Amino acid sequence: QMREREAREKRAAEACTFQQEVEWLKNWTGQRLSWLDANISNIATGFSDNKESAGFSVTVYPNPFKSDFQFEYTLEKPGSVSLELFDLMGRKISEVQMEHDTPGVYVIKNEQNDFTAGVYYYKARLNKETIITGKLLRQ
Repeated sequence: QMREREAREKRAAEACTFQQEVEWLKNWTGQRLSWLDANISNIATGFSDNKESAGFSVTVYPNPFKSDFQFEYTLEKPGSVSLELFDLMGRKISEVQMEHDTPGVYVIKNEQNDFTAGVYYYKARLNKETIITGKLLRQ
């Protein structure tokens, strides 16, 4: 029975036209993107490298990056900042927390080189509130 089923599946696969395969791939990709949007919607909402919100701005560069990158952020008031980095599956892979007593421009360099090529998401929080999210691309 197992061989018959495998033979039927093989015949069905061989009978597919190129156009049918393209349509299947389009459908699968659409379903996967919908799943990603539904499951990681709280992590990333945009593509811009420079984001601002209520006295707090973040720039990530270079983006895309090859080995290391840095977060540059500006505070208009003192506060607690956390920067989190997530992989494409939404797993947190890095987090940095800093307390700042004075407003200003701050830079955090990430020299961790064990990132595989792909898309990463960051979340920046000011005083424990999610304020800015974005994407990073490792080449």
